[in-house]
Amino acid sequence: LDQLQLLVDRCHKNGMEFFVCLRMNDRHGSARHAKFYLDHPEWRLEKFPGGLDYKYEGVRQPVLDFIAEVLERHDLDGIELDYQRWCHVFAPDEAVANTPLLNDFTRKARKIIDAAARKRGRERLRLSVRVPQTLEECHDLGFDVATWIKEGLVDDVCPSDFFFTDFNIRTEDFVKLAEGTNCKVYPSIHPLVAYNQPENIEPPHYIGAARNYYAFGAAGVSAYNYLYNWRRWTGGDRGFVDGWPKTLSFMTPLSDAKELSKLDRHYLSYPLWNPRAPTGAVKHDMIVIDRAKRASSDSLRFRVAEDLSDRNVKAELKVKVAGSRSGDAIRIAVNGSEIPSESFRRKHNPNGRSAKEGIALPAFDIYSVNLSGPPARFGDNFLSAELVRSAATVKQSDNATNENIKILEIEVIVRVLSNQ
Repeated sequence: LDQLQLLVDRCHKNGMEFFVCLRMNDRHGSARHAKFYLDHPEWRLEKFPGGLDYKYEGVRQPVLDFIAEVLERHDLDGIELDYQRWCHVFAPDEAVANTPLLNDFTRKARKIIDAAARKRGRERLRLSVRVPQTLEECHDLGFDVATWIKEGLVDDVCPSDFFFTDFNIRTEDFVKLAEGTNCKVYPSIHPLVAYNQPENIEPPHYIGAARNYYAFGAAGVSAYNYLYNWRRWTGGDRGFVDGWPKTLSFMTPLSDAKELSKLDRHYLSYPLWNPRAPTGAVKHDMIVIDRAKRASSDSLRFRVAEDLSDRNVKAELKVKVAGSRSGDAIRIAVNGSEIPSESFRRKHNPNGRSAKEGIALPAFDIYSVNLSGPPARFGDNFLSAELVRSAATVKQSDNATNENIKILEIEVIVRVLSNQ
C-alpha cells in the first residue's frame, strides 16, 4: 500500500486539500546518520550538526528533485517548505549574503510546481512557506519573504515560532507584504506556550490567538506540532482512543472569525525562550525591577483583539510577579494609566514554582483585576510597573528572596456575557 496516496485519497474524498510538507533542514538525531549527510561532509553546517548548507547547489538540487518526484507520483494540491525545521539553511554569518541563492531556489521550485499543475490540468498548485514570525528573523536567516510574495512565488505564508504559540505575532507585517497579491497569511498555533511550560494550552487559548491573528489581516490559522495535544512528548496518557478526535475538534471554530466572538477566550503573553529561540533571536521579554532603584524603564507588549468597553464581555487581567515578598507594594500601569492598587486581588505564593510545574520561579504574586477599555485598548497594550515599597531584607535561608523583581507572565481572560 502507498500510505501517502491513501492520505491524499481520503482528503480529496472529504473535500480537503492535501499538501506535502518538506522539513528543509531537519536536525533531529537521525539526520546525522543519513547517507547523504555522511557522504558529503563538505556540505555540512558545522555549527549545526545534522544540518546541510544550502549555499551548495549539491544540497539545493536534491530538494528540487524530490519536489518534482512527489508531484509526479501524487495528485497533490500543494507543497509546503518548512523553514522552521530547523531554521538555519546557511551559516549565520553568511545567511544574508546568500539570500539570492534561496530566492533562485524558490523560483525553480515554483516552475516545477507550475509544470506539474499544467501536466495534471490544474489551474495552480499552491506553494506554502513556514517561516519565523518576525521579518527581522526572516531577513537574518536569508528568507526574503517580500520577494517571494512580490514575484508570485508563494501562495501561503505561515509565520510561526519554532515550538510555541505566540499571541503577539505582528501578523500585519506579513499581510502588508501581501497587499495587492493573492498570497494569504496563516499564523501558527502550537500546543505549548513557552519554554518549560509542560501543559498544553486549551481551546480558549487557541481562540484568543486566532482572534489576534484575524484582527490584523490573517486569512486563517495554521497548526504545527498539533499532535502533541493527543500524544504528549513528555509522557503520560497518549490518548490514541479518543484524544485525537477530541482535540481536532478544537480547531473547528478557528476557521470562522465571526464565530470566535461568541466564545470565551484566554490571551497569554509569556517569555517564549530562555533567552534565545533556535533562530538566534532573543525572545525573553520581561520587566526587571532593581530593588535598589525600584523602577524599570521596560514595558511588556501584550496583544488583545478586544473592545473591552463592550458590555457583552467581561475581562480579567492577571499579572505574575516573581521574586516578590508579602511586604512589597508594586504599582502597575496599562498604557500609561495606573491601575489603583486597591483594585487588585493579590495572591502570594511564598514557595515559588518548580521546574516540573512550569518556568521555575522563586516566591511570586499573582495580581488580578477586572480590565476594561480604557485603559486597555484593541490590539497592542503595554504594561509597566514600579516598586513603590520594598519589604525588609530577609535571610537567605528563608523561602523569600532578595533578588530583583520580574514581571514575566500576563494573561487576559475574556468571558462572553451575551451573544446578542
